[in-house]
Amino acid sequence: RKNNAAAPRAALPVTVHPYMPGASLSELARLEAAAAWSQLRDRADEILNIPGLPAQDRGWAYVYRAWGALGENDLPAAGQDAAAAGLLLPRTLPPVLLQCIVRARQGEPLEAEARLKELTQRGTPGSEDHAALAAFYQAGGDWVSAGHWYGEALGLAPDSARLNANMAVVLWRLGKIRESLAYMSR
Repeated sequence: RKNNAAAPRAALPVTVHPYMPGASLSELARLEAAAAWSQLRDRADEILNIPGLPAQDRGWAYVYRAWGALGENDLPAAGQDAAAAGLLLPRTLPPVLLQCIVRARQGEPLEAEARLKELTQRGTPGSEDHAALAAFYQAGGDWVSAGHWYGEALGLAPDSARLNANMAVVLWRLGKIRESLAYMSR
């Protein structure tokens, strides 16, 4: 495993799914929020080795391990883990989001963006669809597009603490400090 501590930290959503399936996964969320990428991957490895781990929890462990690999800039491992998560969590966006971020970082940003938009724009998009697009742009440093899509998501879920916090980060990055502070206080 590469340990690329000097790699810039991609701005990732603190919570990548709407619930925490178990205490072990809550621990992974804390490690993700702290950008403790190596620890996140190691702990996810331990969880994946638990005998009889339910498929859904196994899928979320792969999601977290993929975030850790992205944080360490290990794109092949992130892609493999995102694909494994996608098989176990076929109707959830985080594995697709991860696959698209990996694809974009491998030099195919337009194809990755098109795939994510296609998947999130089927039917009537919900706040999580818009949040996935926002997270994609945020991970690529496109703060203006991220702000647009977090705004769309907040239009559907204005009381979401996670969406408000992510919008605050985006606005802060854009130098809109007062607006950012307003979102932090929601």
